[in-house]
Amino acid sequence: MLKKPSKKYLISAAFIVMAASLSVILPLRIYEYLELMKEGTGFFSASGKIGVYTLYGIIAAVCVVLLIFSRVGSKSHTYSIPKRRNIPVAIVTFLLSFSVISDGVYQAFLVYRSVVSGDNTTAVMSEISNSIVTWFRAAQGVLALLSGVFFFILAMYYCRPSEKDIKKIKLLAVTPVIWECFRLMIRFMNTIDFKKVSELLFEMFMIVFCAMFLVAFIKFMCGYSLPRAQTKLFGYGMIAALFCFVCSVPRYVLVVFSRTQNLYNADSVWQINDLFMGMFILSVLFSIMETVRVKKLAGEEYREV
Repeated sequence: MLKKPSKKYLISAAFIVMAASLSVILPLRIYEYLELMKEGTGFFSASGKIGVYTLYGIIAAVCVVLLIFSRVGSKSHTYSIPKRRNIPVAIVTFLLSFSVISDGVYQAFLVYRSVVSGDNTTAVMSEISNSIVTWFRAAQGVLALLSGVFFFILAMYYCRPSEKDIKKIKLLAVTPVIWECFRLMIRFMNTIDFKKVSELLFEMFMIVFCAMFLVAFIKFMCGYSLPRAQTKLFGYGMIAALFCFVCSVPRYVLVVFSRTQNLYNADSVWQINDLFMGMFILSVLFSIMETVRVKKLAGEEYREV
């Protein structure tokens, strides 16, 4: 007999909540971009303040629900490192690897343009020393390349699982977390008030939760603190994926409508790694869910679901 049978389906329910919320949030977000944003600034108009703040409230409520469901639901289950070949996850991880490497190449281009022309790529950073921005972009570019290598090796692991392969790259596994930290710091260098630019605010939340998910994911795959890591894995992972889609999907809709000028930074349309990161997180969580076992009362063994 399970301790609390009602907990059994909470993780699955969390995915349903996330999917249902995205079906509401994404149309609202796209409408805001098309109708409520001031062109070329990313600021929302005074008339759109209520709509934007309402969206903030919806997303905050969904995040709280996802955290509660994942925390309570994971207590009645235990998960293990996937040891079966999983080609779909491998393909998504390969795509993430190439997209992250492309970010490194793009940062190298920005550094080159900054050194050659003295242009630090965005007017909102004009009050910050160009050399500081350049060094941060250079660091982000190098870390992106290393992170791409890590995700490539991880993709190979999903093609041919071997626990030793993961443990051999523990040091390299830290680079995606540091890469996300540099992405966050560069956004903090903006001189604009990120509270008034919803796109920038969402991106910052996305990066923070992606970094926390990656920390939990690395611990889980290396076998450290599994009970705590699996709780954080699902809680942070689903929220990170939610923000990844909220940030990335509207960008490409704006490309279709030729309205990229509504973005605070038109170059963000090239950041395809956000979309693939969301896909990667979901594919990884689903693959881990396949290893689920239900916790039984003390003295009884686990039972495969």
